[in-house]
Amino acid sequence: MIVSNSAKSVWAVVVTYNRPELLRRSIDAIQAQTRRPDGILVVDNASDEPARHVLASYGGLDHIRVQKNAGGAGGFYLGMKSAFEKGAGAVWLMDDDGAPDPDGLENLLQSAGEKPIILNPLVVNQDVPDELSFGLDVGSKLVFSVSEARERATDGVLLGPANAFNGTLITAAAYERVGDIKFECFIWGDEAEYILRAGRAGIAVGTAVNSIHRHPAPKASMVNLGPLGTIKVCPPQRAHYHYRNLGYLMRTYGGLTKAVAKGIVHFGYYGLTGQFSEAGKFVRYYLDGARDKYALAPSRDELRAMTEAKAIDAEV
Repeated sequence: MIVSNSAKSVWAVVVTYNRPELLRRSIDAIQAQTRRPDGILVVDNASDEPARHVLASYGGLDHIRVQKNAGGAGGFYLGMKSAFEKGAGAVWLMDDDGAPDPDGLENLLQSAGEKPIILNPLVVNQDVPDELSFGLDVGSKLVFSVSEARERATDGVLLGPANAFNGTLITAAAYERVGDIKFECFIWGDEAEYILRAGRAGIAVGTAVNSIHRHPAPKASMVNLGPLGTIKVCPPQRAHYHYRNLGYLMRTYGGLTKAVAKGIVHFGYYGLTGQFSEAGKFVRYYLDGARDKYALAPSRDELRAMTEAKAIDAEV
């Protein structure tokens, strides 16, 4: 399946949906690298205006367009699988709303060496230079500043934490052991699932603190419940994706006890805040994921069909 195991052959994979100006910014940043990737593959997640209208001005880019939006998970699933089938020794994954600094890829490759590894850059808030967009769980502390992350690194790398799929380097050797992205996740959770699975497979994961990836602040908000911890609150029209994937993650990687405890905390939060219909939706989708059924809409079969509905796979 994989032709090359050398990280010297790197393909950038960009997933885009309805953001032509951000896509252009991302491609410009990729092409401005001090170490340019050997290929660029753009996955257009059924944008209303096809991404090829933006890509045509560049030339030499590979392009996949799906007929239905497969979400971030489906887009990265397709892009990573296709790039490795084309012979990539490593893939460099990102959404269209992120932009790497000019030496981003060069620094990632220097830190990665020839090891089977999944390595992330620091994901920095594009509007606040010393602030991390998502924070990094370093030891028992959530770190939110670039300077502190660098202070805590060893030889330029924080082993363990990573804000994955934001400029993430995945070597072919790591991919062979971890496998494909879980396309059923759609959004919110696919990156966490992949990193947890990599840990089980014995693959080193970390963040190279000298590589910077600029990204907006997150759209979901975190609510601190004191001794009960924090929970992620997502926009209601899409929150069910998070509920289901959270159920899968907690049951698969946290065990039954943690899955039950996490479910009770979330259900209690929605109940106590008077969001009774949301509490009911949480239970249904959380259990759907915890049992790895993915039977509720969009179902596993529907999501699989989205990843198979390719309209274009060609250089533009």
